[in-house]
Order: sequence, then C-alpha cells, then structure tokens
Amino acid sequence: MLLCCFSAQPAPAQTAPGGRAQAGPRPGLKKRTSSGAQGFEQYAGRGPNRRLIRAAAGGRGDGPNADPLKIAAATEHYERGVKYFEAGRYGPAARAFQAAVELDAEWSEAYYNLGLTRALLGQREDAASAYQRAIELNPDSASALYNLGNLRLDSGSDGEAMALFERVLRISIKLRDAWYNLGVAYSREGRAAEAAEAFTQASSLAPDALAYYNLGLAYATLARYDEAADAFAKAAALNPSDARVYYNLGTAYGESGANGEAAAAYRKALRLRPGYAAARFNLGLTYLRMDRARDARAQHRLLVKLDAEMARELKNLITQRTGGR
Repeated sequence: MLLCCFSAQPAPAQTAPGGRAQAGPRPGLKKRTSSGAQGFEQYAGRGPNRRLIRAAAGGRGDGPNADPLKIAAATEHYERGVKYFEAGRYGPAARAFQAAVELDAEWSEAYYNLGLTRALLGQREDAASAYQRAIELNPDSASALYNLGNLRLDSGSDGEAMALFERVLRISIKLRDAWYNLGVAYSREGRAAEAAEAFTQASSLAPDALAYYNLGLAYATLARYDEAADAFAKAAALNPSDARVYYNLGTAYGESGANGEAAAAYRKALRLRPGYAAARFNLGLTYLRMDRARDARAQHRLLVKLDAEMARELKNLITQRTGGR
C-alpha cells in the first residue's frame, strides 16, 4: 500500500487572456488510487489581468438616432474612468464607466471595462452582468468571454465556464490560459481525458509548471502513471522549489512500480520540506517495497514527531511486512 496525496492549490480568479496572478486556496482533493493511497494535490486556474480596453471616442453611439451631446458626455465619463482605473482608484472608475454606459448603452468596450472594474472591487455579479452585456454587443469579445468564464469557474459553475472557454478558443485557438482554465473546468467535472488534452494544448503553447502539474493529475486519474510521471518531471524542471511537485512525482513513480525513482523524488520533497509528513510516510513505504526495512524504520522514527496517526499506520505496515523482526 502506498499513500499518495496529490495536493491542492489556488482557485482561479478572473482574468483576460495572458493573465497569471492567482487567488486564494481551495481544499485538496482526496482520491483513492490502485495502491490504496489517498489522492493528489491539485492546482487550479489563473488570476486577474488588469488589462483595460481603450475604445475610440464616441463608442457605438453613431446611429441615426444618436444624441451627439449624450455621446460626448459618455466619452468624457469613459476617459475619466480610464484615468481613475490607471491610478488604481477602482471605485471612481466604476462610477465613471457606469455613467458612460447609461449615456451610451451600445458601447461594448465601456461595459467590458465596467465589468473588469467591478470584478476588482469584488462585485462579482455586477461584473458578470457587465461582461454579459459586452458579449451581447460584441459576441467575439474574447476578453469578455474569458473573464466571464473565470468568474463562473471561480463560483463553481463549471459547465457554464466550460462553454465560455470553448467559445474563446473558437475565436482564438492559441490562448494558452483559456486552454488551461478549460482543463480546470473539465477536471472538476470528472472529464479527465478532455482535461489532459486541454492541459497538453496549454503546455504546448508555452512550457508552464502549472499546466504540466495538472496534466500529471489528469493522467493519474486515468491511471496512466508513466505519462503522469513524465508530466510531473517536466513541472519539477520548471519549478524545482515546490516540494509538492516532487511528492506527486514520487507517487506516480510508485504507482508505476519504479520504486528507486519514487524514493529519490520523495527525498527531494523532504529536502525542500523536512516536515512533509505524507512524503515521509510514502518514503517509508517505498523502502518497505524495496526490502529496506531498516530505512523504513528510520522514516517511522522521524514521522512520529510529525503525525502520530501516520506513524502508527507505518509501524503496523512495517510489522506486517517484517513479522516484527
């Protein structure tokens, strides 16, 4: 039996294509694998891109019934909103963009900027409404579709998020972060094969530790452990300071029977985080599989100080394997 905890990381915030900052943590997913272990830790999506769309003066208010005075006033509010936004004054910026769309209700870019500003203020539903209106006015607005998708993903509406990211990719197939967050949505819906394809597409557009990490998780869910190990190894090469990457690499190696490689990966995880109880436990079990009972007992002695329950379980397994010798 091998304990494998494949860990959890930040949930997606809302962003336009290319954004990378991340939001706060979610609890880890716990799953059972073929060896009776507990599941993998998982990363999630991308964070907000504060990209403001600059529109031509006058917006969309150029029809036969347009009121030139209203259009001029809308433009003035819009430009004021841009200045406030760039100064980091999101409250006044939101009020200015709101005034602009009240005067020119056909201005897609103003609605997009209103949505972005509302989102930065934490007003998610108001932001979503503004993005939806921007999309109604301009169905090919990849930025509005993407940001609305991230709002939906962050709120747990994974099916709706999936549909929005798919629309983004029909407009522009090479948006790496749209592929990435589509993979996150697929993962949450239990569609591991499609998630693996999405993360593969994301990592092919630009090597990325997070994409390779989640690709490894998708392969692990499919019990394709050799491919999972390859993905985790690529993640480790790009992010060698994250103990969880080596931990999951060790677990994937262990599931595929490569015990020497698994032990080496767990040792790397423990060099980075000596108090990593799950890695200590798995290293002890791996030593047992390699008939290195003395080394397994050494890990047990260290584990006692970290997690008493895990230490008892490891001791029982050592006793079962060695007959108390």
